[in-house]
Amino acid sequence: MVGRKRRGFGFLIYLSLICCIAGSFLGDLIKPYLPDALNKSFNIGFSPFPLDLKVVKFTLGFSLQLNVVSILGLLVAIILYTKFL
Repeated sequence: MVGRKRRGFGFLIYLSLICCIAGSFLGDLIKPYLPDALNKSFNIGFSPFPLDLKVVKFTLGFSLQLNVVSILGLLVAIILYTKFL
């Protein structure tokens, strides 16, 4: 389309992160009302490990805790990005 500006990949990452956080927050709020099958959450990532460079010492690690509602938030973000932006 003429005059329509496409957002970049960074905006998709930002939108996905915001929707996952909102979905996770919403999932925690409605957790008492959901059946046990929808209350499941799981972790993705790796445990922290030290990286010693003799001048600088880093501890690197990464962990995501996802539940069903945060995954739905991620799907909403992808749909919003592809359809409306």
